[in-house]
Amino acid sequence: IVRHVPNDREQASLKRLVAIAGTAGQILEVGSGAGYDADFLEGLGVKVRRTDATKRFLELQAARGKHGELLDLLTDDLGGPYDAVLALAVLIHVPRDQIDQVLARIA
Repeated sequence: IVRHVPNDREQASLKRLVAIAGTAGQILEVGSGAGYDADFLEGLGVKVRRTDATKRFLELQAARGKHGELLDLLTDDLGGPYDAVLALAVLIHVPRDQIDQVLARIA
């Protein structure tokens, strides 16, 4: 169960991310899930590359008219450069022995 609109605390954090990226910035969202955080960010004027490792989440976004891309943090090219990266509740799925590698790739 995911809220369609981030709560006040989440909104404040996402607004800080936009302040870092700049309104002309591009954000890589890793693990977009249903895409509601990306919706909020796009509403603030930034471009978001929506990605997820789960095809079903991307299908949910597509059903809402949103485009997301299948992306595996461990093996796929992340593209870029980006002005910021958003990874909510996704890094916990990275095996511990690979977290340093993944964080270095994101950086």
